Amino acid sequence: MVNGRRERKYDAAWTEDDARAALVARQAELAVPAAPAPTERTVQELAQEYLAYKAQRGKRSLKEDTRILATRILPAFGSDLPVRQLTGAAIAQYERKRAGEVSAYTAVVPDVDMPKKPDGRREYLDESKITRLLKACGPSKNRYLATIVTVALNTGMRKAEILGLEWATPTTR
Repeated sequence: MVNGRRERKYDAAWTEDDARAALVARQAELAVPAAPAPTERTVQELAQEYLAYKAQRGKRSLKEDTRILATRILPAFGSDLPVRQLTGAAIAQYERKRAGEVSAYTAVVPDVDMPKKPDGRREYLDESKITRLLKACGPSKNRYLATIVTVALNTGMRKAEILGLEWATPTTR
């Protein structure tokens, strides 16, 4: 019996011993207590957890976060609203309403000029280095190495690009 209802399992290939083993295994499964259902947290409880988490990590703007939660977020959504019922549409509606009350810079993070990435490494080999490189390819066990390096030097292609090249077969007319 499971939840007051009889549960039946049947397999034509089972022997009597197989059926008893399946019964014992199922009874063992049912003996393990089910995981408790997740608790329904409210927006207020989630806000308190957030503030506690940030306080543990020494957040400097904790006082401002507390003020915003108390004066803006919790009144807008309701502190007793279950978090699972907080929808994207409700958040978007709050954003639109808030954008109408304050300037765009208050409701939206302003653009920040990010530092520019440094240019990639650019090094060109001079004639003597090219000669030494090609000479070093000579004793290689790979008979195509000198050809690959020559193509790379003349085109700027990378190894994967060169190795991915395919010869076109001539078509006869």
